[in-house]
Amino acid sequence: MADDLIVDKKPALSQLIDTFRTMGGKAIVGLERVPFENIHKYGVIAGIEIDRGLFNITNLVEKPAKGEEPSNLAIIGRYIFTPEIFKCLEMTEKGIGGEIQLTDAMKLLLKKHEIYGKLVDGTRYDIGNKIDWIRANIEFALERPDLRQDIISLLNDIKAKAF
Repeated sequence: MADDLIVDKKPALSQLIDTFRTMGGKAIVGLERVPFENIHKYGVIAGIEIDRGLFNITNLVEKPAKGEEPSNLAIIGRYIFTPEIFKCLEMTEKGIGGEIQLTDAMKLLLKKHEIYGKLVDGTRYDIGNKIDWIRANIEFALERPDLRQDIISLLNDIKAKAF
């Protein structure tokens, strides 16, 4: 299950598909700018911006140590890969957390093929983070006419009790 929920008029994957086609079928990963104080929680790219919001990736680092971040461009949970990624995954050894990291397989792919990163439009909720998960549920509930007033009342009750 993905940790990211991305909401925009045009779905994130559709944005990547358009870029995939524009770039001639090269691998594409979704990106988001993240504050440097949080970037150590993500896979991060180094790259050259070749068009507004489009990067030719030159390196990838999974959860870089503070101060060793190549950029503040985080890899978010949306990708379009070519079939070669499967060979790279087979060759990838366990990395951070004792798990096979997709970022490490992407580094192997990058040695033979170009990979591009696209800044994805929309609001991203990191639903692997408890506060973002709660925020997403509240914001989506507020958009529903059948729940909106009840949620507003609930939030006002919670606020009154907290202060």
